[in-house]
Amino acid sequence: MLLFQIESCDMKYRTDDLALLLSTDWFLQLWGTCGLLSPSPAAAEMNRQCREIVRDFVGENTRYWDVEYSRSRMKKTEDRFLQAMSVARLVAHDRETLSGLNQGQSSNTHSLENTSLIFNLLMLLTSNGVADKDMRDGITPSMFQKIQASLAKHADEDRSEIVGAASQARTRWDAWAAQITSEIPGLLLGVARDVYDYNGPAAALWGSLRSGMSESEMSALKLWLNHWGQELAGVAVIDPGEVH
Repeated sequence: MLLFQIESCDMKYRTDDLALLLSTDWFLQLWGTCGLLSPSPAAAEMNRQCREIVRDFVGENTRYWDVEYSRSRMKKTEDRFLQAMSVARLVAHDRETLSGLNQGQSSNTHSLENTSLIFNLLMLLTSNGVADKDMRDGITPSMFQKIQASLAKHADEDRSEIVGAASQARTRWDAWAAQITSEIPGLLLGVARDVYDYNGPAAALWGSLRSGMSESEMSALKLWLNHWGQELAGVAVIDPGEVH
């Protein structure tokens, strides 16, 4: 019986794992770190929706392996998960990320475009050797400090923040999630790392900036990136309608 469950899980396991991860309190604080870009109210609503989904498919079971893995149940869970993203009003980038992970993809080929250009422009902005002071027009001192801090944080990213948050999970729900997955050590930590890796470091950097800046600062940064992207590379770095 256990072999059948494992084989079924391999065929379609991502929805359960993602819903359980997104239901936890420790991951809720890591949305920006992992490159998810929706504002806090949307992330909190997705967290709430996923708790309802998890309660439904776990039922009275006390072990993850005892959950029903029939195709009909798993299809129902997947449908609810996809609907939850709309109910929570996640931004398009996050819906694409979670849908891709749910399908078993390991990377997002349609993530933030021109990611290397984003990095290069921000590195040029914060470089001590920038001769063209006009390049800092539109960037306030507060924004400049936040960009510097985010670049420093993600320069040698080892995902230690994810490990730290998981190890410090203290809420009742998180303790329950850890208990039912105790026979699969590192399951949720592994899924969290997959979310981080899916969009690459540029999305994680952008998520860090998004969580640290105000809406007006982010709007100013998008305008700045697009202006200098056009000036130096002839392209608009970010579609204003894609990342909010």
